[in-house]
Amino acid sequence: MSSFGQATNRFVRRCLEKLPELGSAVATVKDFIDFLPVLTKVLQDSRILVVLDNLESALTDGNVWIDADWSRIIEALTTHTGLSRFILTSRQAPPNLSSDVATLRVTALSLDEATLLASELGNLARLFDSDWEVVVRALQLTQGHPKLIELADAAAAGGIDALSEHLARAETAWAAYGTDLRRFVQTGTSIAADEEYWKILTDWASSSISQLGAAASTLAHLLGAVEDGDRELILIADVWPLIWSRVRGGGDTPDFISAFQELEVASLVDSVDADPGTQRIRMHPVIVASLPGAVMDSMRPVVDDVMARLFYSLFRGNLGRLSHDQIDHCGLMLAAGRGSLPTSMKEHKPLISRRSQCSPRGSLRATSPRYRAHLTS
Repeated sequence: MSSFGQATNRFVRRCLEKLPELGSAVATVKDFIDFLPVLTKVLQDSRILVVLDNLESALTDGNVWIDADWSRIIEALTTHTGLSRFILTSRQAPPNLSSDVATLRVTALSLDEATLLASELGNLARLFDSDWEVVVRALQLTQGHPKLIELADAAAAGGIDALSEHLARAETAWAAYGTDLRRFVQTGTSIAADEEYWKILTDWASSSISQLGAAASTLAHLLGAVEDGDRELILIADVWPLIWSRVRGGGDTPDFISAFQELEVASLVDSVDADPGTQRIRMHPVIVASLPGAVMDSMRPVVDDVMARLFYSLFRGNLGRLSHDQIDHCGLMLAAGRGSLPTSMKEHKPLISRRSQCSPRGSLRATSPRYRAHLTS
């Protein structure tokens, strides 16, 4: 589960970067919430596109906001009558949306779109001329789901036999639902239900995970156990030797880049440039859900402890040596601030300016409760 305070802070920081009209009076998340009427007026008077992706991560299974601030933020974004527009993506509709918000259900790709995507992926693309029947079977069994098509492409890297094994398992899983898979190829539209896609995806991902080497498998579980907001390449690489030693009982630490590249080749993760100087690792929710529960239960306490101690060490070790502006712009210090103990904030309070302590850019408010628990126990 992600740290939702971090998500709120990132959103506030981006708003302040892009909308200087909000003014210098906004120094904390609370200030920002109080200034939401100003944000609504800015959206009313300007032409701005606001996009929030994967908003379901801020909702409980009961469809309640985990961070209550989001209710007022969404209201501010959706109640103006100007030319600005707001797009959100979510696997579940947030509560109490304005009646002016249009809801569009995003379905799987059409056959033409799925074929185009497959033709742009290196391993499947090579089969278009040599093994068209295999491509058709792959399209039929992936039913237009982009992630399934990516997983099929990754399987095809191991050759026709490797892909065929995955397709055979998918065919068996689909058969349990009695879905007419031929209809997708015949009509160009899938009739598969969401829960069917989820089952096929988790089965396929579980099979891919089971075929990983020891290093890549351990890294996959590390990425699944860490807080969403902390899947940054530099942070994960830093804790990798500690995690390996504690989980695997010592020995030489495998090369981090090699393990990460194995996950990328298997289409289990990818990396994207986020904020300047920050490379984030993305792991699809279905991949996280496919990681073996027993292994994850033993991995999470280790990850929480190691990450908490890393953040605390970084924060304590650098706070007295950096100026407020340096703290405000240093990625490691921001991460350390997010993960450090509240007691460290109290201990160093005279050294922390209001801006670096509370501003959305340098906020220390969004501390992971999981990490804190390991340092306060």
